[in-house]
Amino acid sequence: MSLENLRVEPTEKTFHHYLYFWSGQLFSLLGSSIVQYGIIWWITDSTGSAIYLSLAAFFSFLPM
Repeated sequence: MSLENLRVEPTEKTFHHYLYFWSGQLFSLLGSSIVQYGIIWWITDSTGSAIYLSLAAFFSFLPM
């Protein structure tokens, strides 16, 4: 078996799959960032505390 037999030719279909995957990732990350911002804003507005704001921001960046 040679490596030439294992070669996959890119087609227009594979590009569409690639495009769907990365556009889905883009919208997912955008939505996660909006939710993260909203939660930090809500905590700051509810408590008015800079310490809670700092803790919320710190813990929201840990999973990244």
